[in-house]
Amino acid sequence: MICPNLTQINVALRTKMVELLHDYASAIVIVPEAMPDVFNAGKVLVLPALKPVLVEGAELGGRAGLSQRKGNFLVTLSVPKENADMQTAAWNMADALAAGFRMLSLPCTGGGIVYMADPYITHAGATPDYRLSLMVTVPWVSWTGGEGV
Repeated sequence: MICPNLTQINVALRTKMVELLHDYASAIVIVPEAMPDVFNAGKVLVLPALKPVLVEGAELGGRAGLSQRKGNFLVTLSVPKENADMQTAAWNMADALAAGFRMLSLPCTGGGIVYMADPYITHAGATPDYRLSLMVTVPWVSWTGGEGV
């Protein structure tokens, strides 16, 4: 069985996120994790993060057996607090992300698939820079291991 590595999972999830937010392209700035604070704060900031959580043995076979790799793909939408229209747009974006990732089986480059569960949206509240944050959490699982001894 071909199992995706974390880089392949990350690329697949971020690519799908960009696809789902395509209709909002003029209203957003996607902020990579390693990017310095140089962006248009007047737009909805999209901050994605891959958070691997657990690897659990799923079948017998020791080192030759497959395991389940689990985690969350987090997409934070940061919006200016005083702009009601942008807040509405951010809620719509959060809904689009949740619906688009729901129960999705997403192929990864190099082979393998990452499987999504039901995403959920959290209102993370206000930040010190007077912005509101919505977080879309996309639980995912994939297979890993099976390489043999």
